Amino acid sequence: MSSILPLDADFFNNPYPTYHSLREHHPVVWDSELRRWLVFRYDDVVRVLKDTSTFSSVRSDLVLPVHSQMGFDRVSRHIGLWMVSNDGSEHSRLRSIIENRFSPQTVRKILPRIEERARGLQKSILLKVCADFVAEYSFLLPAQVITELL
Repeated sequence: MSSILPLDADFFNNPYPTYHSLREHHPVVWDSELRRWLVFRYDDVVRVLKDTSTFSSVRSDLVLPVHSQMGFDRVSRHIGLWMVSNDGSEHSRLRSIIENRFSPQTVRKILPRIEERARGLQKSILLKVCADFVAEYSFLLPAQVITELL
């Protein structure tokens, strides 16, 4: 079996050219190694995510050799436990545990700290000659806020 995705370090370092090609030539494709359908166009992805009667969020415990080589195998084994990787009653059960932590009232209470964190990250980026906005702001700020909410 062979994956339509080149599951190597080069792909994981820069998957975007491959994704672009797949959107153009294979927008929906069965991947025999991953044992799942891969969907690459935005409108198709939205349709799949909204149609919960046809499609499932449940993930199998899929660990590929490349995961082990790159250190992802430990994480991959636990993804199936995540709320977004479950359907129906299990998804509802997991959601009920945390949903009050993400209520508008809870977020409003910590809004001053969110704004303070945002300003702090902005200042640290502005002090640099070169910065990676995604890594140093777009990833960090939501991660910090979610951590505080939980």
